[in-house]
Amino acid sequence: MDDDHYRKPPQTLATLQRLILLSDFVQALSYGTVAPFILLYLHFSLGFSTSIAGLAFGFSGLVSLVAALIGGVLQDHLGDSKLTAVAVLLEATGLVVIAISKSTLPIFLGFTLIGLSSIKSSAANSFLTNALRGRYSVEKFFSYQFTAINAGFATGAFLGGLLANPHLRSQFVVVLFGSAFLSALSSLPYFAAKSTPKEAAPSNKAGYVLALKDERLRTLLTFNFLLSFASYGSFEAGFPAFVGLEMRKDPHVIAAAFVANPIAIVLLQHLVYRFSAKLGTRRQMTSTAAAFAFAWIFLLATSQVSSAFLSTVFMGIFGLIFAFGEMLYSPIRAPLIDRIARKDMRSRYFALAHLARASSELSGPTVAGYAIGNGLGYFWVPAVAAVGLLSALSAQRFNKAVKARPT
Repeated sequence: MDDDHYRKPPQTLATLQRLILLSDFVQALSYGTVAPFILLYLHFSLGFSTSIAGLAFGFSGLVSLVAALIGGVLQDHLGDSKLTAVAVLLEATGLVVIAISKSTLPIFLGFTLIGLSSIKSSAANSFLTNALRGRYSVEKFFSYQFTAINAGFATGAFLGGLLANPHLRSQFVVVLFGSAFLSALSSLPYFAAKSTPKEAAPSNKAGYVLALKDERLRTLLTFNFLLSFASYGSFEAGFPAFVGLEMRKDPHVIAAAFVANPIAIVLLQHLVYRFSAKLGTRRQMTSTAAAFAFAWIFLLATSQVSSAFLSTVFMGIFGLIFAFGEMLYSPIRAPLIDRIARKDMRSRYFALAHLARASSELSGPTVAGYAIGNGLGYFWVPAVAAVGLLSALSAQRFNKAVKARPT
């Protein structure tokens, strides 16, 4: 497994692939402008209760589970690049629907469209890994893409903080329309691209059940679920809830982690990529899991600090540790799926990988909300760290399964 055939001497990116990096930046900017503030908009401008607003936002995550499986089938008919473009337009349409709506059902429809747009993840990864193979370092490209997405989201969140006033509907609606326009614009490179030709025609038996018979896929899905649960699934909702409710810290302390995280990624991603390229896949996966586990242990160890200044510093360090784990894994997440995928079922493999991650990002906040809401935060943090360590063990199982059945 450490014989990484994706680690090829870098070649020059094609113009289209550079445009795709730019479009990923633009789409992340679009999402970052409204996502952190949209719950407040629903509450203050439309009069939704906090629970209904949260349910509407969370509904898009539930829809994304179904979208993952639908996307794997649609990809065989529309092609990977065209399905990606359609997915981006679904997000833009969802933002428009939310902008023009005032009542519950249309708002839920808007979030449904945003949830369906998550098929972009698997379709785009499938397209890019296939298009780049043999022409450019796939891992290096995904390293650049991860940087572009984080830079876009951070820029969008900054602009949203300046422009998206959730208390003033007319102003927020303008921002929603602007974000929808940017999202639609970011679809153009994918519409211009030709879907990558299939390396093998889909067999009549191709399907999710057949794909899941592959032990390598099952172990990688387990790893992805556990890793995402110990990272994104618990960071974005559980971390601020724990620090705010259990540690009783002010919002600026929480913000330190969220600010340090994308800044570190933008500044250090390429440096960490060069370091990780020397590790080999097995150690890279294990190191990623260990980084996330250590981050939660560090949080627990510093949770009793009373000084506001030191707490802010420690939360910034927590965000940096998290960023390191993300930077380690982002270049290889998609290539790992591509490496083991049956050539006649690549779409199914990528769709299941997206399903595993979406499941963890839906279950993570649910578990965190229940645990912290019932005063179990100091049990929840070590439990999440333990999940990170379990993902390290599943990484070992995955690599053993690959050695037993090499591609």
